[in-house]
Amino acid sequence: MKSILEQFYYGNITPCETTVTDNRFQKIVSDIDSIESEILEKYPEIRKLLDQYRDKNGRLAGMEIENAFTKGFKLGALFMIDVFKDTV
Repeated sequence: MKSILEQFYYGNITPCETTVTDNRFQKIVSDIDSIESEILEKYPEIRKLLDQYRDKNGRLAGMEIENAFTKGFKLGALFMIDVFKDTV
């Protein structure tokens, strides 16, 4: 089995492409879709505005996820430094 660094190098680890399969997540996505459908039924003229909102919200969510991943990775590295600092 390849090391974690080799797997990462060869593109076998791609955290940005991981999807959430949690049922709670899927339920919330379904609820959001239902709400959006209801809004568009009542106010079809705001479709363009709602699309712009979804686009900006999606970009923001992506930035938040990237930031959380980076912070988590750095925190994990700090834990490893602390764990090994007296053994090296």
